[in-house]
Amino acid sequence: MSSSPQNFGGVVRIFIDLALDVAPLLISLIVLFFFFGIALYIFAAGNGDEKQMEKGKVIMTWGVIAMFTVFSLWGLSLFMKGFFFPGGLPAGPPTPNSSVIL
Repeated sequence: MSSSPQNFGGVVRIFIDLALDVAPLLISLIVLFFFFGIALYIFAAGNGDEKQMEKGKVIMTWGVIAMFTVFSLWGLSLFMKGFFFPGGLPAGPPTPNSSVIL
């Protein structure tokens, strides 16, 4: 069990680490949501159902907006972690032998 943060930097680190941990899960769910919209659109196009095709387009549009937002916040979190905590990020991309996984 971890102790509570002792200063503002500790609070910032908690929020940044939380964002970096949650981002991959959110991205996975959003990609599934987007592909659901694609499938809905394709099946509706096969049946000629204009209403369902429009619903698929709306789902795909919101999926793209959500992906852009989450990727932007993920990048911002990585930038903030490097800015507030120098040395908190590896100098380059992780290698297969590296123990650091982003």
